Amino acid sequence: MTELKTKSDMKEIIEKGGILVRTICEILGGPKEHVEETIKVLVQKAAELKDAWLIKYKIYPAEKQETLFASFAEIEILFKNQSELLDFCFNFMPSSVEIIEPQKLVMTSTLFTNWINDLQGRIHAIDKIAKEANAYKKLLNQRIASIVRYNFLSHLKDKKLSKTELLSKVGIDKDGFDVYLKSLIDRGEIIEEKGKLKLSEIVKFND
Repeated sequence: MTELKTKSDMKEIIEKGGILVRTICEILGGPKEHVEETIKVLVQKAAELKDAWLIKYKIYPAEKQETLFASFAEIEILFKNQSELLDFCFNFMPSSVEIIEPQKLVMTSTLFTNWINDLQGRIHAIDKIAKEANAYKKLLNQRIASIVRYNFLSHLKDKKLSKTELLSKVGIDKDGFDVYLKSLIDRGEIIEEKGKLKLSEIVKFND
């Protein structure tokens, strides 16, 4: 990008369709050093945009948020036109954008149509990823449940056990144990009788 030497340079660009904005970009992750380095790289990439001018910025130190670290940068940047601003929003995903100048904007129907189509395309892509992640999570949970079920039933294959004895063998926490045991009892696969747990006749093992 060409260097802006005076305020009149900024004014001229704005008069020709430029947009001056104040934006906040955030990074969340870990470890702390990686987050702080990444936010610096983000600001550097903003400074290297072809049709934009980085006016000023301030980077805030990473702070701990539960198990992760968060840092953010306040960036004041001048874009050559609306299209460059929209591209910035899609690519940098700022958490906040404030238009400083001009006070009024006029967007062409073509630009607005392209923006809506880009937005819809990205939303559909995110939706696809979310659905695939949910499907994978569901499959994973089913497999985990199957493994835990076998773990419970296999220990009762040859003998009856008390709840305390079975808990010590299956290797999961008490709350999880109670949930799985109740489910297996409700399904009729485990029978509780006189303080002992035993397999139901409906459970068959392939030897």
